[in-house]
Amino acid sequence: MISVFELLVGDIIIIRQGDMMNVDCILLSGSNVRADESSLTGEPEEMHKSPLSNEDDDVNPFIFSGCKIQDGKGEAVVCTVGPETQLAQIQQALEEETEPSPLQRKLERIANGNLSLFYLYLK
Repeated sequence: MISVFELLVGDIIIIRQGDMMNVDCILLSGSNVRADESSLTGEPEEMHKSPLSNEDDDVNPFIFSGCKIQDGKGEAVVCTVGPETQLAQIQQALEEETEPSPLQRKLERIANGNLSLFYLYLK
């Protein structure tokens, strides 16, 4: 088994049923590849993955970090690793603190003012 720390963009990997993806990649060849993307999209259905070389209009060759291969076998090329993967980008966006909006600041001032009045009323 190859460590995720040894994978680089452009590496060709073999994916099999049961593999948990730690990189974003594009399926180059394979058969009956299905991935569980629920950790990324929230969708409960498995997604059928088609190789990039397929002439189909409904081609979906992208396999993302955090997805589990439910069925099939294939070869894929690594596109992104580490903090550049889609899963890492989503996690980073969720962790970033945003500045409160003007409405949130006003509501906070009102709440703090009401608590002060309530405290004075109790004394």
